[in-house]
Amino acid sequence: MLDTTSNQATLTFERLELRAGRGVRQFYAQQAFQPVWTTSTGWSRPATQALRVLAAAPAYGLSPQEYKWAQLQALADTLARTQPAAHAPLLAAYELTLTDALLRYALHLRYGRLQAATLQPQVYDSAATLQAAQHLQAALAAPDFAQAFLSCQPTGKAYQRLLAAWHTRINMKSPDSVAVLDASQQAEFRSVAINLERNRWYAQAKPDTAYLLVNIPAYRLDVVGQGRVLRSHRVVVGKPAQPTPQFDARLYFFTTAPEWRVPSSIAIQEILPQLRRDPGYLYRHQYHIYNRQGQSMNPYRIKWKTITPENFPYTIRQMPGPDNSLGNVSYYMPNDYTVFLHDTPARKLFAQPQRAFSHGCVRVEQSVELAAFLLRRSGTPDRAKRLEQAAAQSWTKRIDLPRAWPVHVRYYTCEAAANGLLRHYPDVYGLDAPLLAAFFAEVPVATQMPPR
Repeated sequence: MLDTTSNQATLTFERLELRAGRGVRQFYAQQAFQPVWTTSTGWSRPATQALRVLAAAPAYGLSPQEYKWAQLQALADTLARTQPAAHAPLLAAYELTLTDALLRYALHLRYGRLQAATLQPQVYDSAATLQAAQHLQAALAAPDFAQAFLSCQPTGKAYQRLLAAWHTRINMKSPDSVAVLDASQQAEFRSVAINLERNRWYAQAKPDTAYLLVNIPAYRLDVVGQGRVLRSHRVVVGKPAQPTPQFDARLYFFTTAPEWRVPSSIAIQEILPQLRRDPGYLYRHQYHIYNRQGQSMNPYRIKWKTITPENFPYTIRQMPGPDNSLGNVSYYMPNDYTVFLHDTPARKLFAQPQRAFSHGCVRVEQSVELAAFLLRRSGTPDRAKRLEQAAAQSWTKRIDLPRAWPVHVRYYTCEAAANGLLRHYPDVYGLDAPLLAAFFAEVPVATQMPPR
């Protein structure tokens, strides 16, 4: 039965409801198709360690019942109720079930259970399943199985700090042990679980050592370097009707006193109604309007009553100045959403506790100071000084970074605060509810965790 390359393997997997079939085959091929977890009398010592790891799944935002923990725990009782002649196939079934559970647990810890875009179950490619099988094999050979097995988790700062804060919250003693959660911990478990999941979606094989992280629900931008937050800035993000997306980009240069090329959606939805009432609106706000050939147009000579959202043929640009929507500096970071970091003249909004007011871009408090800091941090203090001077004098200048800075825009409603404790944020875009529904659709929550 352990020869998972035989013609009966597929039938065996279906009967046992195994979901990591390819990985199970690869694992036992490495073991010469010999049992690892079972002996003639029940579980082996490695299996006991493995079961403890599965039992501690709530400490990592997952549920033991997803991995058939209760069923696996029943092996001894099942053997006692079964005739000796039936023990061999029974032990083989438990052997395969535990391997399948551990492989799926490793994949979930590394990549997450769900797909970020659809919230459907993850589909793992052959490389990921092979890596999981090899990882399980390596953990078996390690002096500390639990520590070695759990090393498959993301190593990024946000994930590790959230995990540590959760372990502090539940008073975790060791990697494979966790106390039964009380009522308040059970409530927090759901929030921690989905935010660990979000972190796994974006985990990098080699995390960036220096980067900018925008957490949308926290309304905050952090500059991270060598595993610590170097400085933080308040931000204004997209309103719920025009949410800031989650994405990765690279920041290449800054533009001081930038010109704003108004997106067509804003031009049509917000500026066109103003122009139909008063074409002088453009001049009062330092806007220029151009036709499709790029020629500057006189707004007073346009018959605005004949212009509709469907036939709007113009582009609008806002000239540099104190009222420019991009403020004193913009950050060039190409991405599929045309979303950027920039300054703003509406600085009073940074004093608001809830700051979802933009059309999707991220407005950054003290943007000039942040840009100068990044230039100095990159080893170019002379460029930082040029940027500060240009911004102060409203000169339009491009200032390049010597190397691009990674920018990560994320949505975490729970994270670790500076004091190492959990911190929760309002779900400004309502993204928690569908993720919670999908994540806990079939799996019991941590209240079902077995007592220790």
